[in-house]
Order: sequence, then structure tokens, then C-alpha cells
Amino acid sequence: MKMFVLMYGIPRRVITDRGTAYTSRQFEMYCTEQGIKHSLISVRHPQSNGQVERVNGTLVPLLQVTAETEATWDKKIAEMECQLINAVNKTIGDTPFHVLYG
Repeated sequence: MKMFVLMYGIPRRVITDRGTAYTSRQFEMYCTEQGIKHSLISVRHPQSNGQVERVNGTLVPLLQVTAETEATWDKKIAEMECQLINAVNKTIGDTPFHVLYG
């Protein structure tokens, strides 16, 4: 969360599962103080968070191919993000990076 805030500013909305990290009073207080709307997805229905599931559907196979072991997948996230934001999206005919930053 901290990296997200530093790179892109404070989000207006956060959608999370019902893990204890996201249902704690401390997290709710943080969201309230920062003016973040916090939405919880339904239990056992990951499809209700379609954006994350779509990214996971792309990211997980890439990590399986590039990470040497399951213990090192986190070291590849930044590289995968770079590759994904610089790949041409068929729908928009441009890269996400170019659309966002010109």
C-alpha cells in the first residue's frame, strides 16, 4: 500500500477481500483519515473483484515462467509490471504507459 501511495497518490477507492489485514480497525481508520472509500468483496466470490482477477490471470502465468522458484516470484513483479505497461493493448492500440503519460 505504501508504494502505491508514493507512486500514484492516495487512491479514492480500495477494493479488498475480507482478510484480517483489511478488516482491522487500524486499516479502516487509515482509510477514513485519508478519505479512501473501502469496499469489501463477497466471501468466496473472487469474481466480484474482476479487475484484480483479470490482472492475476495475466500476471500469474508470466511469473510461473520467469521466476526460478515460488520463493522468488516477488523479485519479478517490477519487471513484469514494466513489460505489461509497455506492451501494446489490442483494444486501445497503444501501451498503457503511453496512454497515461504521453
